[in-house]
Amino acid sequence: MISAETGKENEVLNELKKIEHVKEACLTYGAYDVVAKVEAETREKLEEVITGKVRRISSVRSTLTMMVVEEAQNFSLGTSHSPETRSRGIRAHIIN
Repeated sequence: MISAETGKENEVLNELKKIEHVKEACLTYGAYDVVAKVEAETREKLEEVITGKVRRISSVRSTLTMMVVEEAQNFSLGTSHSPETRSRGIRAHIIN
């Protein structure tokens, strides 16, 4: 999650789109301005992307990183089906 300087949210979003390992980024309302999904092959590469690229965007004030250990997809609430899970590489949701 990312906090941006006031009025610079779209600028941060556009800069995130240029970073190879950023797979998704969305503007949000609330405590944080942008949520980004970053994927990398290793933890070291993930740290490199976050500290070396995301946090260096000039209008980024702060970031909060949550590392994903397992992801569930393709399930409906209220059903007894087991969710499909996947684990590929290292993923983090950056919350600022």
